[in-house]
Amino acid sequence: MAKSFNPEPAKGWNRVLQITITGKGGGAWNLVIKDQKCTLHEGEHENADLKITTDADTWLMIFSRKLDGPTAYMSGKLKANGLMDDLVKLASIFKGLL
Repeated sequence: MAKSFNPEPAKGWNRVLQITITGKGGGAWNLVIKDQKCTLHEGEHENADLKITTDADTWLMIFSRKLDGPTAYMSGKLKANGLMDDLVKLASIFKGLL
């Protein structure tokens, strides 16, 4: 995700995104978005603003653009905990992924 980061829409937006992938090949990572930069870290972040949980197959489908994030969310395949405005904003910051 850090490689698909689009810094312009992230101007003035400082957030921590926690991503938990369940199932085979899963794990936990967090993205720190600050000062129009995005850094990826392995593990849980204790103060995440938005937490996303999905299974490995769904995550791979999103990254291969066979499934878009909003559809995954609406169908219950992707769960989010936090401000829904943040989830919506991710679509512009990570264009084509979420």
